[in-house]
Amino acid sequence: MNVMIDLETMGTGPRSAIVAIGAVEFDPAGDALGRQFYAIVDLASSVAAGMTMDPDTILWWLKQGDAARAELTATDRMPLAHALQALSRFLAGEDGKTKRDQRILWANGTSFDLPMLAEAYRLCALPDPWMYYNERD
Repeated sequence: MNVMIDLETMGTGPRSAIVAIGAVEFDPAGDALGRQFYAIVDLASSVAAGMTMDPDTILWWLKQGDAARAELTATDRMPLAHALQALSRFLAGEDGKTKRDQRILWANGTSFDLPMLAEAYRLCALPDPWMYYNERD
């Protein structure tokens, strides 16, 4: 299973507060997309877990359009731990049987999304739902 991961955060450091998690299954040999996952994370829960906010990134968010800023206060936000558990279920596949070592996670660069996501799992005392050697850029 190949999955592209994208995070929206309140900073660029390894413990930046996560405000949204997106994922989509895809075929790297083609252009077909599969199942999709999107969770809006309650910012306060990210901070309570030990994640941080960067003033420059907050100012950047304030300059974004209404739709982007509205995500920060959306009513369907979920606590960080719940969003991570939901992502883990998504990565287990439709039948729940995709094993951890069969999940190949892709991100735009290897030093942002996946390390930050791994840190969030660690801070929430949850196991990473992928193997480090299956991280791709």
